[in-house]
Amino acid sequence: MDQLGTERLVRIPVWSATRRNHALEHATIAILFKRRGRVLPVVARSDHRGFFVRGPFSVEEVESAAAEALVRLRAGERHLAITHLCGTNIAVTGILAGAAALAAGSRKPRSDWPAALAVAMLAAALAGRAGLALQRHVTTDSDLGSAVIRGVHAMRSGSGRSQTVRVSVSYETNP
Repeated sequence: MDQLGTERLVRIPVWSATRRNHALEHATIAILFKRRGRVLPVVARSDHRGFFVRGPFSVEEVESAAAEALVRLRAGERHLAITHLCGTNIAVTGILAGAAALAAGSRKPRSDWPAALAVAMLAAALAGRAGLALQRHVTTDSDLGSAVIRGVHAMRSGSGRSQTVRVSVSYETNP
């Protein structure tokens, strides 16, 4: 708060805010899964203003899980920010497997397909570790600093019991 009693917001770089929000998104979803006792169908996406979660969760569930995730990440539970379910892993797997198959099958595509398939499968097997490392060092940042959850609200209802929930996050200066 400044001298007039208004909050001062920090402008952090878009990429930095997105990485932090991505970590908070992962931790929130991990907590939701733990509370439900299983992995559920969820699609999520982070940006510099927060994140969206589309799945079978109420606004209240997401709000509670996001608040807990913020506390737990600040307490050092960085493992919550990294997941094998992240789209980063899917992208890395596709890129590595595709590149390996192209490299192995580039001379004689029809006769080299067994080699192309073999190296693509090997690349896909190795991609899991690469995707987790990429999350750890590039696409997430579990050091949330002065993150504050500004609001959680439903965006729109989906089919069945699925809905999209928006979690808005901002960064404050220290008084």
